[in-house]
Amino acid sequence: MFFTKKSRILFVLSFLIFSVHAQTNADFMFSSATVAKRTDLSTIDEYVKTLKIPSTTGYGEAAKKICAKSTGDYQKARAIFAWVAQNITYDLSAKNFDSNTADNVWKNRSAIAIGYCNLYLKLARSIGLDGEIVSGVSKNLSYQIGDALAGHVWLIVHNGTTEILMDPTWAAGSVNGNKFVASYDPMWFDVDPYIMATVHFPDNEVFQYLNNPLTLEQFKVFEPLDPILTYGGIDGREVYNFFLRHPKASLPSCSFKDSNKAGVKARKIPMTDALKINQPYVFRFDFPTNIDVKISVNGTWTSLKTGIDMTVKPESKKDVMVAYKTKGTDKLYPIVWYKTQDNFSFPHENEISKVNTPVPTVTLSNANATTRKTKLKAMIQNNPVHLEKENIAAVTFTMTDGRKMDNQANGKAKVIVIADIDTSSALWTMQSIAQEWKNLPDVDFIFYDDSGHTKEEMTSFKKNIPETDIQFAYTVADGNTKNVFDGYKSFIAQTGKISLPMIVYIDKNNKVQVVEWGRSFEGEHLNKILQSIN
Repeated sequence: MFFTKKSRILFVLSFLIFSVHAQTNADFMFSSATVAKRTDLSTIDEYVKTLKIPSTTGYGEAAKKICAKSTGDYQKARAIFAWVAQNITYDLSAKNFDSNTADNVWKNRSAIAIGYCNLYLKLARSIGLDGEIVSGVSKNLSYQIGDALAGHVWLIVHNGTTEILMDPTWAAGSVNGNKFVASYDPMWFDVDPYIMATVHFPDNEVFQYLNNPLTLEQFKVFEPLDPILTYGGIDGREVYNFFLRHPKASLPSCSFKDSNKAGVKARKIPMTDALKINQPYVFRFDFPTNIDVKISVNGTWTSLKTGIDMTVKPESKKDVMVAYKTKGTDKLYPIVWYKTQDNFSFPHENEISKVNTPVPTVTLSNANATTRKTKLKAMIQNNPVHLEKENIAAVTFTMTDGRKMDNQANGKAKVIVIADIDTSSALWTMQSIAQEWKNLPDVDFIFYDDSGHTKEEMTSFKKNIPETDIQFAYTVADGNTKNVFDGYKSFIAQTGKISLPMIVYIDKNNKVQVVEWGRSFEGEHLNKILQSIN
């Protein structure tokens, strides 16, 4: 091709302009190859919303009423989720976790996160469903890099060979100042694991259900993804990987709940909260023939064609909006909308780029207890912790079932948890152990309350722990409850106050290998014990 000097200059300029546009678009343009599908379960939500069940009703009877219009375990899991989220008020006055047992929440109809989870599991297990509480930290959808993370708990419910990730606390509403605002949000049921991993960070990375889990440092800088995206047909894995590769991207304002019911699916949209003036952007939606999808650019509405790209260029500071309506009607319902501006800035781009690594496809089919234990052991087996200390003198415990057990190995390894059942850390620790560690072969578990509680009080505490082979001890033979704690405290190489709970691992040769203390859920303390289990 022959160019004059002038035409060559114009060609180069136009190429540079196009290149700038293409590069900028690449920072934001998201295209979906897979359409995420969400089942409409709103009829179940509506049924349980006003279903009044007296606190004198047994859990089994209550669960049957809640699930009366549900078919199959998946719908039953949703019905209990919807009832708990819509009928339990968030308790802003709660001073500790101890008032959040399932029985107390059932009676008072108020809770914090652990209470929502405890009650959910109590109801679910009464009709044969099962699940577990996951502890960790979370960040809300308005999170900015540098904001503090919050301690939190949520749920995993087992559904055949797959898992349902959910957060009934977040589904119940929000806190505005010193007031709880009830507002049921079904998005937090069956959350895509790629979405969940950006807003809920578990103490045990296995519960991310990602083959290449995020680190805490990555979690702190990753854009919090909204579950509502999947209602718009956006696949969790695809959008997750998009944000890994595009540190400048951000979520637009969107409302896909109603459009999901109408069958509108987003296939190509800019992933940014603002569009740059005089910059082209591409939109594409799939929708049925009875629906009209329109886009407003520069104050003018234009209809889109299903499955066809439409390129638009905002030339003013008027918002760009995509909305839909049923044909033959006038009311438009917003789907996604953007403000427009002249320039962008990305103050945290370098920090966000630390997560610029694609992640393989998630696998949920093998997410069972055995797999979790195997993966956790494999994760830490190369860094064992071994104290190799002689065990303290024999101490005999009295169990709630009347049996006697001592602290000696006797050819079989032991884990002893020492705690005060009046503290929240005792409940959290034991729920964590019961969920992750139950029925490990060749290991005996003893939970021992060293604060002088009665057999009846220990039996009541035990009701809040998932059923396991863990033994619960409420006293020692000589009555000196501090002998056990003081004895194992001598193994801790630290001065100052040593607080409960204390977790001790004694190998089958009666050697003390690990003594950990302080609040411990599914994280570092329990992992150190697993490091020593052969």
